[in-house]
Amino acid sequence: MRALASRVGINPMTIYHHFQDQDGLIKALADLVYADVEAPSEGETRTRIESLLIDRKFSDIQA
Repeated sequence: MRALASRVGINPMTIYHHFQDQDGLIKALADLVYADVEAPSEGETRTRIESLLIDRKFSDIQA
């Protein structure tokens, strides 16, 4: 947390004001990044996972 605070030019306690700990920060970031991801509802498990990964890969390329 100190390294992150240093890189963005803030006091580490500022981060702790918003997040209890590093796990809380990571969870919040993951929630933000994956908020728009929806898994396919039909098909075999492997096919659904592959489709999800392919869709995500191409959405990153188009952005």
